[in-house]
Amino acid sequence: MTKKPKELSVIEEKNRSNKFISSLLFSRATVFHPASRLTPTMQTKLALMAQRGGVSIDHPLESVEISSFGKNFRVELHNNYLLHPHRDVLETLLAYAKLIKIDDNALKKGSKITWRSILTTLPDAKPASDRGLDEEINSKHIVLSMSLYDLAKKMKIKPIRSNYKLIEDRIFQLNTAKLFVSELDKNGMISTRKPLSFIKDFLFCYDSAKIKNGMADKKQSANHVFVIPDQYLLEAIKNHGYYYRLEQHKMTHYNSYAVRSFIKWMTTHEPNFFNTKRLSWAIEEYMASLASITGASFKYDLKKGLIEAKDQIEEDFQFQLIAKGKDHQFFYIGEPC
Repeated sequence: MTKKPKELSVIEEKNRSNKFISSLLFSRATVFHPASRLTPTMQTKLALMAQRGGVSIDHPLESVEISSFGKNFRVELHNNYLLHPHRDVLETLLAYAKLIKIDDNALKKGSKITWRSILTTLPDAKPASDRGLDEEINSKHIVLSMSLYDLAKKMKIKPIRSNYKLIEDRIFQLNTAKLFVSELDKNGMISTRKPLSFIKDFLFCYDSAKIKNGMADKKQSANHVFVIPDQYLLEAIKNHGYYYRLEQHKMTHYNSYAVRSFIKWMTTHEPNFFNTKRLSWAIEEYMASLASITGASFKYDLKKGLIEAKDQIEEDFQFQLIAKGKDHQFFYIGEPC
């Protein structure tokens, strides 16, 4: 049994600090479409982009403008559309995975890490596909390590092969998607423009130690993943972070992707921003944040879903939704900010 290299530190989830896992830059601008499938409009636009020769830096799939910390930004989505299930995978990994990084002393000595050394943190694991395991990993990167079983359980979906395949596909798509975030001056002109990616690289593997019933998987299908979050993502979370990792479990209380998306957007603001505001007004504000077009019944379905979930929202986020005539009104009952 191969031992973990001394230069690597593995931080268990229970020992991780309760840090932010999301950024205002892709939350106040809702780039993760609140559904589980591409809409016909999205499919049409992707086909048109392909006919024009593919993606272009000057022609994003979608864009939306937001304000954050007193500054105005334009957020552009390139390459692929992202759905809320992509966000569930990303932020569940950021919230609950083990962290692997190079030891501080090893870093000072100039030690290098590779996928082969990362793989040895699971002594019974084999890569699920052929790739260069001796490829050097930037020593400044962190690696997230999580079994697909634990990832599915944390997301409150069944830990079965078909769902593992969905997770694999979403990680691949997160790896290829890209945002550009432009800061705008007072005249609405671009002053700076920076890329924002989500996943730098990943490695799926088969860990025989995770086979509970003693029956080995003959196909040796992937059951564990290592993910390197992109440095641009970590920088965006560091500089514009919100939503603590130990709150991520609250998202599993809501079956509707639209309700989850609305709540993540709502929590980008201080509670007083919504206190005494009408629900219909809040939904209009949220819909203005969407980078993509929704269906005709979206507003009605979202309002219905929020009202149905009002008791859970009060328990999780200390907001009451009180009926006022034909509308509802938010009342914050938590601690003063």
